[in-house]
Amino acid sequence: MVELEFESNRVRVRFSGVLKGPGALDAVRALVRDPRYTTGMSGLIDLRDVESLDLFGDDVRAGAELVIRLGDAFAGSRWSVLATSDPVFGIARQFELMVADSRFEVRAFRDFAAAERWLEG
Repeated sequence: MVELEFESNRVRVRFSGVLKGPGALDAVRALVRDPRYTTGMSGLIDLRDVESLDLFGDDVRAGAELVIRLGDAFAGSRWSVLATSDPVFGIARQFELMVADSRFEVRAFRDFAAAERWLEG
């Protein structure tokens, strides 16, 4: 399950339950189509309530390729990926590394306060 929560100049994308590759891709597409989303808006991808993973390296690569293709929508933005379990944090780090040379920044965190501080820049 995924929820989009918009705050003034930021969005929180909250995943829960089983994180599946196709569901993550659908969430990215839904985010950029949402009328509340504006180009360059930064956000927090909250994976703390993910109970298990049903995705693999190819799924992470597909997600990275999708957001890079949608680069104009994310240009200049910063995204914190918050994960507390080791397997989910590992996936978050893979994603961070795969998009490292893009027009936006992504960082994986285990601590909410650190993720928020980084977003504030």
